[in-house]
Amino acid sequence: MPLFNQTFLDDVTDDLQVLIGQKQTAGMKAIVDGFEARLRGGDRRWLAYMLATAFHETAATMEPVREAFWLSENWRKTHLPYYPYYGRGYVQLTHKDNYKKAGDDIGVNLVGTPDLAMNPSHAAHIMFIGMTQGWFRSDAHGHHTLSRYFSDDVDDPVGARNIINGKESKIVGGQQTTVAAIIANYHAIFLHALEAGSPAASMAPAVRAAMQAPGVARGAGEALSTRFQSERSDLLSLADPLSLGEPVTHMLDLRDTKYPASHPRYWAIIDFSKRSDENRFHVFDMEGLTVDSYLCAHGKGSDPENTGFATSFSNDDGSNKSSLGVYRCVETYFGVHGYSMRLDGVEPSNDQARHRAIVIHPADYVTDTFAAENHRVGRSLGCPAVDVKFSQTIIDRLKLGSLLMAWIE
Repeated sequence: MPLFNQTFLDDVTDDLQVLIGQKQTAGMKAIVDGFEARLRGGDRRWLAYMLATAFHETAATMEPVREAFWLSENWRKTHLPYYPYYGRGYVQLTHKDNYKKAGDDIGVNLVGTPDLAMNPSHAAHIMFIGMTQGWFRSDAHGHHTLSRYFSDDVDDPVGARNIINGKESKIVGGQQTTVAAIIANYHAIFLHALEAGSPAASMAPAVRAAMQAPGVARGAGEALSTRFQSERSDLLSLADPLSLGEPVTHMLDLRDTKYPASHPRYWAIIDFSKRSDENRFHVFDMEGLTVDSYLCAHGKGSDPENTGFATSFSNDDGSNKSSLGVYRCVETYFGVHGYSMRLDGVEPSNDQARHRAIVIHPADYVTDTFAAENHRVGRSLGCPAVDVKFSQTIIDRLKLGSLLMAWIE
């Protein structure tokens, strides 16, 4: 049976529901099919680790990405000395010599057409070569390869991060952890799904031991969602003085169900119970245990009399109304309003957000001066527009995975 099958998909999306989308499914298929074509019969831990790495490196899109993908091509041309051979792929292929080496291996002219590295099949092939041959990093003991961390005698999904970059750390839920540990948990989820989809009659002892270890496989999602024991209490302690305990609890419960591996540093709530001249866009910092609050617009359809209060909400295209519910903050881009961030609605009340182009963007009608003069800020077409002075700070904190809830008491 092929490794990519419906059982595999059902199992992995039970833990990582962000992978339900068509593009994510296509990306996983490219990686799994490429593995079977080039490394048939190979150690499934290798494939699980490649999938986990791609999940992390592409911010869960499972599509090849460009270096500094949140910035423009003109920015890359101006700022990257190795342009046009900047990072592309599931793992970043950079510099002309590496494009030449990879292109020669897969039989594609990557030097002549660098964007071919964005093809999912080519990107998967490059990841396989790089991680199996140790293209990316080495030390006194040799190249960092998949076989160095996964073999009959070794099962080290934490140490395997050395293949790409072994030193990253981050603050999650108010506690310091490492990217290596986070990816190791993704690896456990993918490994469980591969085994569920195509049980192996014979596996290396280390693989079988890894599958049976406490807290691995199905328990891995649970372990991820409870790793930072104070996360829920810390977030509630920040929200309660603002009377926002109810929406925070809803966000946390939804996260536990849909995104158990997600522990963002920043969370946000827009409290539409407040008039628009009040700082009602609250950003919670789980590292500093602080809250920063900002002005925020609502849709003109939500406030037809222009009173400053949003009283009507809709998910319908063309309504010009704000939508309530939890959003996932995703990619950034430069649009007509400047540096902006797309939002994916993850509840029935807001699941048309991307189709409606509901985004966070700066607006000159959302300022302290405007609010003081008019006892309200201006209205948008449904977007939670914010003050130009603070828009980049807000977006850079929330982008690529934070959860935001638009709420009214």
